[in-house]
Amino acid sequence: MPRKFNFLSKKTDFLPDKNVLKDVKIKVGMFLAGYFVIMKNLFSILLVFFVVLVGDSCKDAVQKNEGEIIYSIEYLNLKKDALILNVLPETMRIAFKNNNTSARIEAGFGVFSMKQIYNAEKKTYSILLKIWNKKYVNEQKAEIVQKHFEKLHKTVVEPIDDKKIIINYNCQKAITYFSHIGKAVEVFYTNDIPIDHPNAHNHYNGIDGVLMDFQLKVGEMHMRMLAKEICWKKIENSTFEIPPDYLAVSSQKIYQVLKELQKQ
Repeated sequence: MPRKFNFLSKKTDFLPDKNVLKDVKIKVGMFLAGYFVIMKNLFSILLVFFVVLVGDSCKDAVQKNEGEIIYSIEYLNLKKDALILNVLPETMRIAFKNNNTSARIEAGFGVFSMKQIYNAEKKTYSILLKIWNKKYVNEQKAEIVQKHFEKLHKTVVEPIDDKKIIINYNCQKAITYFSHIGKAVEVFYTNDIPIDHPNAHNHYNGIDGVLMDFQLKVGEMHMRMLAKEICWKKIENSTFEIPPDYLAVSSQKIYQVLKELQKQ
């Protein structure tokens, strides 16, 4: 005869020991605490990109006037086995076409993303921020953004007689000094990629060339961006347009959203 189980029985032999449950709760609590620490640092990284800024094969473009530059992101002040590296952005992608540019990073397994778009035809500069199902955009006249960086983030550029090859492109070395952080930074840039005034809307506005090896720093987070690949491929015009499902907000609103998320 099949054995019958009385699920209403008061016997609790199948339940884990209380000490086991306590240990599980402690470990779950530690995991959640670590998760929120990671998220706080993640929003710090997104904040950096706010104040700065697949398809075809990389060899399929008919003409070399559009494509995508892929940068690796190295966190210079973190150990290589640091837990936070599992969720921080690993790459940045900059698409370009007809002097339009779109810089994009993603983090948190696609939950968070940020784009910086310069539309050369409209002469506008936009920041797009996506967090879960919330989508915000701030669009401004490019000349206003350019004047802002020229006024508040003056950069002194000292050309250095030193060059190196980065993914088959001749790159010139320069030492830059930022007035707002008081630190000299070594960079390499190239003039062999057809983008006019590529740094007009970021901290490196004193360099008229595409950055191939450069650094950013915010708080204790010190990052290095290094160009790893250039894909000469067709870029859709929609890459430089604002999707209709993004809510237009002020730049202060985007900054506030990121700051608030840092506190959580």
